[in-house]
Amino acid sequence: MPKEFQEGLTDKEKEELLTILEEQGKTKWFKKWKEHMAIPQTLNPLSINKQEQEKILRYLLLRALINQQARFEKVRELSIKLVEEFSDYLIFEPYKISELKLFEIFKTSAVAKVRFCIKLDLWEV
Repeated sequence: MPKEFQEGLTDKEKEELLTILEEQGKTKWFKKWKEHMAIPQTLNPLSINKQEQEKILRYLLLRALINQQARFEKVRELSIKLVEEFSDYLIFEPYKISELKLFEIFKTSAVAKVRFCIKLDLWEV
């Protein structure tokens, strides 16, 4: 026979506990999601503004496109640099971006690979 009996929570206590757990879950999930996605400081993933939400979706699409056969760390670095440098032009008017500036960012993010290609004379201009 048990020495102690545990009483159940009242309905009010259950609601309070669920509210606390829900808030902690949301907060921790958003924090982990934001860190994993490496969202640039210029974008707010929690915004309810439709234009800001579109920027986030286009940024994530850009990350997915760059991520094809690439190392995850480099993709994060490159996509953040691109958004920081070109902001809304990259997302809404990419045709206005100078190719020279774009290639400069690719060059700084992928220095090792660029050097390798230059040594093997694989780099095309």
